[in-house]
Amino acid sequence: LNINKPLEAPLPTLPANFELKVNGNRVTITEMLLDPANPRMITFEVSTTLHSTDQILISYSGNQIVARDGITLNIFSQKLVENRVAIIHQIAGKVEAEDFFFQMGISLENTTDVGGGQNIGYLDIGDYADYYIDVTEAGSYHVDYRTAADSESGAVKLEIIAEDETATFLHQLSFPSTGGWQNWTTTRGRVYLEQGVQHLRMTIMDILFNMNWFEFTYRSTGINDQPEESSNIKVFPNPTDGILFVEGTLDNQLTGEILVFDLLGQKVLEKQINSPGSFRENLNLQHLSSGSYLVVVRRENGQILIRKQVIIGD
Repeated sequence: LNINKPLEAPLPTLPANFELKVNGNRVTITEMLLDPANPRMITFEVSTTLHSTDQILISYSGNQIVARDGITLNIFSQKLVENRVAIIHQIAGKVEAEDFFFQMGISLENTTDVGGGQNIGYLDIGDYADYYIDVTEAGSYHVDYRTAADSESGAVKLEIIAEDETATFLHQLSFPSTGGWQNWTTTRGRVYLEQGVQHLRMTIMDILFNMNWFEFTYRSTGINDQPEESSNIKVFPNPTDGILFVEGTLDNQLTGEILVFDLLGQKVLEKQINSPGSFRENLNLQHLSSGSYLVVVRRENGQILIRKQVIIGD
């Protein structure tokens, strides 16, 4: 709560004639603090979790809040509180591109696409937008991007950002020219997502396009994905005592990754293939219990090259 005059400390004991309502329901104020760096600001803590879609109203009917010049705070009723809680997007589901909680270099404009609203645009390589997502179920997801471009193609990269700011690559996808900044088309990619609330970053890798939204559709768990084409990838020896080799060839312009799942669909190992073209990777699985596992090799765009069951132990 911002006041136009610095307030006298300490503040009175709660509730101090303040009332807070969330979506029409009264909630308990558990703490009220005067900002030591800004004595014109009161911070409230409440007993319930707030969400980005909540309507929050605050009222004051007392005479205990006093400014340093001796003037008491005027009473007020059901003033609308600006809700700055970040949106958490439910996955599977659609993410409006403008519904980020942080961005660098992104601009917005009105869109003529179906449904209206805004799209992101005026993009430069390295610009990015951050989103919170809550993935209902781990597995493989289609990602449909709604984009428009006058005469050039565009591209984005998706990553999951950990609390220590390290990034886990999901995929990179290019978009075609559509002949106009508001001529919209949908391009599909694929990613594997873990369950739970995560910090998703979309980075611009190629410019001169607009984006309206992107949508995640649950496809399956990673172990049920089928390869989309014949593959020259070899996984050996099988059975193995825990040391496994994976070798083959990727496209000259694409990297990839190797994933290992147990038969419950839980990912137990992930290794990046950082060099396009021919590769040979050594996987140490000796920490795993004896049994059957599934090895999946896929390109950086999410395309599955091979899925092969291997046996650890006799």
